[in-house]
Formats: sequence, C-alpha cells, structure tokens
Amino acid sequence: MLQNNIDENEASLLFKFILIGDIAVGKTSLLKQFVEKRFNDDYNLTIGVEFNIKYIQVNDHVIKLQMWDTSGQESFKSVTRLYYRAAAGAIMVFDITRRETFENIRNWHRDALDNGNSRMKFLLIGNKTDLQNLREVQFYEADQYAKENECIYTECSALQGFNVENAFMELAHQIYQMAMEDPNSINEQYGIKYVNNVNSSMSTSKIVSQTALPKKQLQKINNSNTEEFMEYYGEHQNKSNQKKAQCNNCCADI
Repeated sequence: MLQNNIDENEASLLFKFILIGDIAVGKTSLLKQFVEKRFNDDYNLTIGVEFNIKYIQVNDHVIKLQMWDTSGQESFKSVTRLYYRAAAGAIMVFDITRRETFENIRNWHRDALDNGNSRMKFLLIGNKTDLQNLREVQFYEADQYAKENECIYTECSALQGFNVENAFMELAHQIYQMAMEDPNSINEQYGIKYVNNVNSSMSTSKIVSQTALPKKQLQKINNSNTEEFMEYYGEHQNKSNQKKAQCNNCCADI
C-alpha cells in the first residue's frame, strides 16, 4: 500500500508499464485517477504516446512507475509497438459498455505478446463500471479470458475512482514479486531496472528502502524529451528507433 511519506530519492527500482486498448476506453482517465486522484471531464484524444510517473511503496521498497499511455488509433500502432519490448507490464483496457472494445483485446494482447519481452505481465481492466445499466460485457466473460491467458482481471471506474489504485498496485506487486524471486529479471530489456545509483550487482534483499510520499508528474514525449526517451530505451538501443519514435510524436503534434 502507499505510505504518507515517500521520498522519491529513495526509489530503488523502476517498473515500466504500457497502457493499450481501443480509442475512448478510458486509458488516460485511469492514469489521471491513479496519478492525480482526479477525473478530467474534457475528452482529449491521445496523440502518439504520453507518459506519467508515480512513486509507490511495495513492501519496504520505493518503486518508480513509468507509465506509457498510448493512442488507440490504428495510425499510431507502429509507434506503440516500439514501447512494448521494454515494458514490464501491459495494462489492457476495454469499455464494459462497448463489446467491440473487449473483442479487440485479443488483438492488443497478441500485439503485445509478439512485440514485447518474454517476462511481461498483463493486467486486463474493464472500465466504466459507473455505467452498469449500459453494460455489454459481463464480468465472467472478461474474467474467463484473463484466466485462460494468465492475466489479472479487474473492473474500475475512472470517473468515480473505483478500484483504480488497487488495479495498478496489483500489477506492481506481481512484478515486484518476480523481481525479488528472480534477480535476473531486473534488466532493462524486461522493463525493470535499478535507479538512484543502486548497484545492479546488489542483492535484492539489500536494496535500500524507507517510507515515502507519492510524486505526481505528467509530461508528453517530444523532440526535446531525449532524456526520458533514453531512460526508457537505454543508452545502447538502436538510434534509428529513437529517431523514428520522436519523429512520429513530433509530427503528430502538428
């Protein structure tokens, strides 16, 4: 659970998440609720990729979550695929009031499996539980899909804030458990890495940890955001991929 006094400088690990799903299922709204504890009534279509950062505490460790919010538009799928490979967790979102968004989850899931890393964990979220009277997808249907495909399933309301924090924290706990049980999984190629000068050779049982306080940060990727791009991909990733992603995001803003 989150604590009241988290010092971001005490973060020992970074987890990278990616949010995927169709247009208007509420990916950005879920992130705003988790990071900022608020719902934005103004709907703005996500263009390209945006990111959010939040610091949480899992057991005795402070974790930096770097969460990438992707566009559901078909025209941006090539950009989205660049972010799969270095993500520790994929959050797949559908709208319980629009059956087609659930049916399309299979495509999003397959895309992530094909382009992501072998240790990626999956969280499936059925959003908009505040609209129960318009529900087209039953809980048991999505839950069955999740069980058959080794995903976590939960339902949320970005509008009301219902179950949003629990959902993100559940995925973080699962990845944390993997990292503690298998130190080899703490590798940038799996979307997990040490931060704040924590030595990567240090035993996970000795990672420095203290109580801490969540930080809110929202920033969009653009050409000037090279530092965050390099933090995501690592210094030794192919430079052509970096230029491609930056170009797509730059051009998307015009």
